[in-house]
Order: sequence, then C-alpha cells, then structure tokens
Amino acid sequence: APQYLDGVLDPGGSEAEGVDGGEAGNDPEADPILGTLQTDKYRLIDELELSGVKFQKQPARIRGLSAGGQRGVDLMLGMDFLLRHHCLIDCTDLRLYLRAGALPAVQATAMDATLRNSGFKEVAAPHSKDLVMTCNGSINAKSITWIVDTGFPWTVIDKLTRSRLGLPQEATGYRMVGVGKIGSSDVKVTEVREMTLGDVVLKFVDVGVAELSNWRLGRGEDDLLKVDGILGMDQLVMNSTLIDCAGGRLWLHPGSKEKKKE
Repeated sequence: APQYLDGVLDPGGSEAEGVDGGEAGNDPEADPILGTLQTDKYRLIDELELSGVKFQKQPARIRGLSAGGQRGVDLMLGMDFLLRHHCLIDCTDLRLYLRAGALPAVQATAMDATLRNSGFKEVAAPHSKDLVMTCNGSINAKSITWIVDTGFPWTVIDKLTRSRLGLPQEATGYRMVGVGKIGSSDVKVTEVREMTLGDVVLKFVDVGVAELSNWRLGRGEDDLLKVDGILGMDQLVMNSTLIDCAGGRLWLHPGSKEKKKE
C-alpha cells in the first residue's frame, strides 16, 4: 500500500534521506549521481510520487529525521534527487520544476536572457564533491562562503565568523535544532550593514548567529564543510530566488522585498 509522507527539499543535503523500506540499494547499474549504491547504506524507493509525478527506483539513505525528540519529516529530497531530475526551485511561489533531461542549449540561453531582462541577477552556486550547493559573497566587505539550504528557515553565520567580522549580537530566545543526533544551538541575531551574494548587494540584513559545529559546518578543525554560514529561506524568499540545481546557479531578484533602513 502507498505511504503518504511529509517531505522537505534540501539542496544543502547531499542525498535523499528518510523513509525505511524498499529494496536494498544494490543496483548493478550505478546511479548517475551517487555511483554504485552500498546495500548497507541505501534503499531503493520503488515508486515516489510528487503531486502526481511518479519516479521509479529512487535511492535514499536511511537516517532518523526526528528533531529535538519530536517527529520531523519522513523524507528529505537532497541534492542527488535535485541533480538527477534537473530541478529548478522557485523559493517565492514554493514550486519545484523537474525535467527528464537537461534543457537544450537554445532554450537555456533564451531562459537566461528572459530572467536577466526581468531583473534577475545570476550568482554562481556550484555543488561540492559532497553534493552540497555553496556560494560566495561578503559581509561588510569581508569574504563569506555560504551553504544554500532551503530546508533551513533563517540565514545564519557561525559564531566564529561573527567574532572574525567583529559584529555585535543580541539574544532572540530561539534555538535551532538538528535532525537525529546533531543537537541544537541558541540563535542570536546581528544586523549587517552590507551583504553580497556574488555581485548582488543587499543592505541592512538581519542575520542569525549560532554554533554550527554540531552540523560539522564552519571553519573549525573538525568541521567537514568549510563554510561561514547557512543561506536560508528568509533571504531566498526575500530576494525572489530561483535555484537552478543542475546549472549550479542562483537567480536573485533583489529590491522589491528587501528590508529598508529607516
């Protein structure tokens, strides 16, 4: 019988994760994104349906997705799924567009021209060898590397990055909680005078501050991914962002929703 699942899109997550069941992932035809699947790590979801669109034999890594002891989501669609299906994420209208193959060159050029003519600005956001999408920018003219994460509601920098930048901070009373055994962190807030993403300049942006080492993110010795912060849904929505997963680009339309300094 079909199972009905709550899911989340997460280009900041390298692999689809979550629901147990399905066949062991020992497919002799290696996955085009993940390669040969290890039977002790993956399962193949026989059929995954998203709003009437059906996908067969989708690999998923089995992992607990509860957060802070509370039930979380059942399924996290990670960068492997988003690359495999040439996905475009519309952060403003909360839509996911999928294609069976890459957009033909002529159509891709036409789409790029349409977006530029409509006021969108392109920001390079390649995925790492670990299938994590990142982009470069700055805060108050000092370099920053972000992980792009639609699964996280706020834009947050690591506490060590805040210290390096010499930014003040204020308590918020909020905590961010990771899935499984990741743990949690208090979230503080700071206002940055100027933040850039590629060539896009944003003024007077509120940014969270947290200890990201539990997520193995940051510039610490034990951190697996050397980044300075998480670019979350607040700024992605605020700037009407389209995420071209396979193309490794963000398309931002800043200005109409940007916070203005009083």
